[in-house]
Amino acid sequence: MLSNPQIAPNARWIFCGQDVADFIANIPSSRTTLKNLQRNYFKLAILFLCGLIRLFYLFIIQKKGDTNFKKCDHYLIKTGLDHMHQNYSTFFNLDEALPCVDLEVFNKKSFTSIKKISAYTLMRSFLKNYSIFKASTNFTNSSLNQLLFTNGMKSIAIYSYWCALFREISSENKNATLFSCGPYIAGCAASCNGVKTIYLAHGLIDRFYANPAYSEARVFSKEEQTEYMSYLGHTKVDLYPIAYKKNFNKQVIIFLAAIDLEMDFQDLSELINFFNKKGFLIIVKTHPSNAYSNILDNLSKIHNIDKIVREKLNGIEAINKYQPQFTVGWSSTGLCESLRAGVIPICLSTKSDPYIKKALYPIIQRSIFWCDERDLIDFASMNAGNYHSTLKLLETR
Repeated sequence: MLSNPQIAPNARWIFCGQDVADFIANIPSSRTTLKNLQRNYFKLAILFLCGLIRLFYLFIIQKKGDTNFKKCDHYLIKTGLDHMHQNYSTFFNLDEALPCVDLEVFNKKSFTSIKKISAYTLMRSFLKNYSIFKASTNFTNSSLNQLLFTNGMKSIAIYSYWCALFREISSENKNATLFSCGPYIAGCAASCNGVKTIYLAHGLIDRFYANPAYSEARVFSKEEQTEYMSYLGHTKVDLYPIAYKKNFNKQVIIFLAAIDLEMDFQDLSELINFFNKKGFLIIVKTHPSNAYSNILDNLSKIHNIDKIVREKLNGIEAINKYQPQFTVGWSSTGLCESLRAGVIPICLSTKSDPYIKKALYPIIQRSIFWCDERDLIDFASMNAGNYHSTLKLLETR
């Protein structure tokens, strides 16, 4: 079994994914030395046949595209959720001034209409990736092997198609650059086929086992920056720029979660009541995927909420606009952005939340937890001296 930095870029598509990372993280230490297993030729045959059938389907649904790759340097991965790629517009193409080809990675009819690729080119790509898969799954334990085969059955055809497409793009335009918010199949294909690939994190990053060989990356925290520099083997990993605040308003911004099930009504109610009594204005920023939350509607009926923000502001944009003293969220990116901006973040999750354990960013050390650190929140809200000493504690503990 290879350690993650040793996985060749053209094999990383096999080992990417949170399910693989979780599996490897939970392998007991007694099983970390994995022996060479005999190939399962039956599984390989099924993988080959299923992959070939799916590739043939992608071939026949192709439409003749009229994209001129020579006139367009930017290619943007889209997932159907606009907030996922908001950082591309903010930092690389403000006001959409530059031509950009949108790649809807979860819409087969869309990405197979960019350019019609020959059956010969697709078959060459498939056979190459099939050989890489065989060579890369010889040194795994049986359970992991099964997981990789299951994932490979789903992804080998689409990955092979993306490889062929990006090879066509790079052959026509050496300046082609792919901007990715995370979907790894297209990212792996682009990075291995001559297309500069820039990762733009849209949120906090989970611990990973494998990722595409990104040319550059933009992340939110120093911990994520350090991890990516180590993994990628280069220093082209930058933090999103965030200015440190010196002036604040007596306000609290609450960043709501993507779904109501992630939020506890009682905790929110108690927190709003706590800050209302201290004379803070309450601002609630809804999540782009949950603009009309039922929990928010119910809270509005019993509490004084001064402003509800549904516009498409990301975390740091909301912090810059309202300049609060505190932000509140559930293991969200806004907590990291908040502390980097010099604003105290409060986390409404519990410290046992599985996401907190997966995140590279140390949320427990860098946030105040409402569930068991209310005294610290009370202390920080008393005066400026207490506030800045609490801020320093969060930055260093």
